[in-house]
Amino acid sequence: MLHAYHTSARPGARRFLPTLNLLVHRDVVAKVGVMDEALRRAQDLEWTGRMDQAGIPLWFEPGAVVVHAPERDASSLWRDYFETAKVSYHARQKLGLPAPFPRWLRSSAMVKTLSPLVALAAALSLFAHNPALLPYLYCLPGIWYTKLAWCLGAAEQMRK
Repeated sequence: MLHAYHTSARPGARRFLPTLNLLVHRDVVAKVGVMDEALRRAQDLEWTGRMDQAGIPLWFEPGAVVVHAPERDASSLWRDYFETAKVSYHARQKLGLPAPFPRWLRSSAMVKTLSPLVALAAALSLFAHNPALLPYLYCLPGIWYTKLAWCLGAAEQMRK
C-alpha cells in the first residue's frame, strides 16, 4: 500500500502523504483542521489532500525510516485493503479528486470484471517504476492479492 514511500523512492513533493511518519507544523493544523475521524480509514489521504489543496507543500524524505511489521494473515490483509479502498475512494470524492482509474474503467461492473488484470498491471507497475524493488519480485503474488482486494473494494464503493 505504501510502495510510493519505500526507502528506495526518490525524495520530493507528493500529493498525499501517509501519517505513519509525518511531521506537521501546528500552523498547518490550524489552517486545514485535524483528521476526519468519521473516516474509518484513509484519514491521512483525506487530511494531506486538504493540505495539498490549501497550497501546503508535502515533501517525502526516504531517509526518515519507520519500520512496520504487523502480523497479518491472508484474511486480515484482504479485509484491510478492501475496506481501505472503499474509504479512500470516498475520501477522493470528498476532495473532488478524480477516480483512481482511467476514464474507461469507471464503472463498478467494469472494475469488478477486469480486477484480476488491473491488479496485475498495478502490481507489475510498481517494479517497472522502481527497479530498486526488483529484489522483492518474489512478493508479486501477495502484492497482486492486495491490489485485487483494493480493486474490488473500490468497485463496491463505486456501486454505491
